[in-house]
Amino acid sequence: VALGDAVFAFNPYYGQGMTAAAMSALVLDRCLHQRWKKSQNAPIGFGQHFQHQLARSLKTPWRSATRGDRAWLASEDSMITATKPNKISQLLGQYIEQVMLLSMDCPEVHRTMNEIYHMVKPPIAFFQPNIAAKVLMQAWKRKTKPPLLLQDCESSITARG
Repeated sequence: VALGDAVFAFNPYYGQGMTAAAMSALVLDRCLHQRWKKSQNAPIGFGQHFQHQLARSLKTPWRSATRGDRAWLASEDSMITATKPNKISQLLGQYIEQVMLLSMDCPEVHRTMNEIYHMVKPPIAFFQPNIAAKVLMQAWKRKTKPPLLLQDCESSITARG
């Protein structure tokens, strides 16, 4: 069976490779226990079964980790090809930007964001009612399209400079 970087290689920037490798070890342990309980012929087809279970367990962390990389690639690519992300991707990106901005002032949102990044909670936790309500209130207070984080950083640098 293959584990760790032999199966997936996360961008080290996100710091999720060790967590994903530990998750893989847990999946391996669970699969071994399930197979050995069923029969003495457990090795037959075990590798394929394990790799399928591993892929299922790492789908969400992989998507989360690669989403950031795709955003950078998409922004570079869109400058070259003049294409835009679809509306759903744009809305999702704006919502997550608002969550990130809110996390600077709201300890509860900051804690949830860290739990998601450390794979303690699934990304759907960004959409729990208490966070969604705060994001909507924040956007309503601004009464404008949510700004990009980069624009916020640029404006704060310009204001200081």
